[in-house]
Amino acid sequence: MPRKYPFNDWGKPVNEKKLAAFHDKVYDLACRTFGVDQDDDCAVSVKVIDRTRYEGGHWFPVPYEHKAKTPDEKEAVEAALLDNLAQAVDALSRYRGLQRHFERVAAERAAKKKST
Repeated sequence: MPRKYPFNDWGKPVNEKKLAAFHDKVYDLACRTFGVDQDDDCAVSVKVIDRTRYEGGHWFPVPYEHKAKTPDEKEAVEAALLDNLAQAVDALSRYRGLQRHFERVAAERAAKKKST
């Protein structure tokens, strides 16, 4: 089956100027569609992530705490915050584990090279 979209093998970074222009168009569409508040902030948040350079957005939207009135609504705020914290801790643990691995491999290679 032919590809529906052009192929990007992740080895070629996205053009940053094109990405910024794309973001501006999507943001403009969101503001025109959903409106803005008294500070001209768009009612909808638009985040475009360059997946050739960055990990995807791993977070859950957090409800406004000041709008949470019922115990269930307050629990939803806390749950979203805890979920986001857990994801951040997992990402940091994965990063630190990889750093330790790379340091260990480099030390083993250096020791092997020194002994030969």
